[in-house]
Amino acid sequence: MKANKYIAFLIIIVLFGVVLYINSHPKKMEVPPKYLILSKYEGFVVGYVNDSFRIDVYIISNRRINGVISASVNNLPNCISFVDYSLAPTLYFQDDSLHELTLSLYLKPNRAGKCLINNSTLSLKINNRTFIAPLGRIEVIAYEKECEPQLEITKYISASIGPEDAPIYLNYTLNNKLNVPVGISKVIFNLPGIKIVDTNVPLKIDPNSSSTLYIKTVNTTKMSSLYVIQPGIEIIQNSNTCVVPLEPFYYATIPP
Repeated sequence: MKANKYIAFLIIIVLFGVVLYINSHPKKMEVPPKYLILSKYEGFVVGYVNDSFRIDVYIISNRRINGVISASVNNLPNCISFVDYSLAPTLYFQDDSLHELTLSLYLKPNRAGKCLINNSTLSLKINNRTFIAPLGRIEVIAYEKECEPQLEITKYISASIGPEDAPIYLNYTLNNKLNVPVGISKVIFNLPGIKIVDTNVPLKIDPNSSSTLYIKTVNTTKMSSLYVIQPGIEIIQNSNTCVVPLEPFYYATIPP
């Protein structure tokens, strides 16, 4: 799948940057060289109260990752709870000396409104070893689920990479399952240093039809290395207005 290729390229680029960092800062790297944990994000997430959202962490090692693995998240704000995690092997490299896992962290907002994840850390245990990795800064805006959205996301870009001065594009194909039109009136997005410069919202999706929502953003300041972006949309269906979270998008900047 195209999305898997994007993620593979993303990991390769970030791995290259981390390896350079280890070589130039051997005393400052907390994670031992045989485990690379890519977890420090700048992010923005729209979600529902008591519904979980996902943050993916990439674990890369120079030997097979097996045995007993467990994860938890520390120092979360009171408005966010850690729900669960899952592990999945990823086979992005053709090099037998590299092994990878994707660790998906599931978090949920406990109340409506804005909540900031900052200074939170991932605690990862692999057999008898413990690793601590930062989660970065992620702003979460949670809404009460006021309607059952009849828009299905059938296709989207899950990840991409690019240089600091390149625009970031988000695309979502949305299928209207109703017999009446559904309107998208607003995109909910707030990520410091990145702003929307083009979108086809407002957008009307005809009954039992699909349309593609696109969002183009540019950076207005020095970019971070990793981003997670899960915007929301305000929709109008059956004369009701409600907010719908979209799927997460991961972005990595190419080291200069």
